[in-house]
Amino acid sequence: MKNYGYIEREITPDNYVLGGLFSAPFEVLQENGQWLDYLPENEEQRKEGYESYGCTQYGTLNAIEMLIKRKWNEIKNYSERFVGVVAENTPTGNEPHNTAEAIRHFGSIDDYYLPFSVNFVSFNEYYSPKPMTKFYLDIALKWLEEYNFRHEYVFGSFASLKDKQEAIINALKTSPVGVSVVAWFEKNGLYYKPDGTKDNHWTVCVGYKENEYFIIYDSYDGFIKKLEWNYNFGRAKRYWVEKKPEYVKISIMSQIIAKMAKIVELLTKLVKSPENK
Repeated sequence: MKNYGYIEREITPDNYVLGGLFSAPFEVLQENGQWLDYLPENEEQRKEGYESYGCTQYGTLNAIEMLIKRKWNEIKNYSERFVGVVAENTPTGNEPHNTAEAIRHFGSIDDYYLPFSVNFVSFNEYYSPKPMTKFYLDIALKWLEEYNFRHEYVFGSFASLKDKQEAIINALKTSPVGVSVVAWFEKNGLYYKPDGTKDNHWTVCVGYKENEYFIIYDSYDGFIKKLEWNYNFGRAKRYWVEKKPEYVKISIMSQIIAKMAKIVELLTKLVKSPENK
């Protein structure tokens, strides 16, 4: 079975799990667990036939971009290439834990610095520059100056199917949830996991309809997918992003200025309206 870039690792004692002693803050942002209103720009992890095997960075960054949009109404598009290089992706992919840790230690940069070119035809072209240059590393450090970032598993290695369902639903109140899946088997409009198969893809869960399906935002064409309710996810991670106090003030001022600009624009249109002449 083809691997799309997901490598599974054992959950070790030093990894945080939701509900543990050192859990990330449980900040309820979407009580109903639905994130479809905060989806980022659609981006595929392959172009013109080149497969990046970068599902872990696509899924993780998609979740972070949704969190930032939800909390501060800011549209972000970060570079999957940068994260893939600093996370030391291999030709067969990476572990989502490594990817999140790379962001926690190195930060992130905007996609326009290192975009996905349609001209890439090899692993070495996509995952470049390698080693990452000081220029980009310094830019990424500015992200860490602005944000605190944490991540943790949603359930342990031996959770039952029911425990996994409950844990994901609970975690969705706080963030989109990165999940490992088998890509892709579909029947009657829902994707399912055949017995005995191993997860080969990392993507992000953005909602659910209880007792019917989970909603996935994917890094392939047909980005929205519905998975059957009893889908047995292998791993799941939630994420937490916080702006440092000085940047919160800047963000609030930016939002006020943007709203004032919209009001001025509306008033200008009303004044120029033929009905007001």
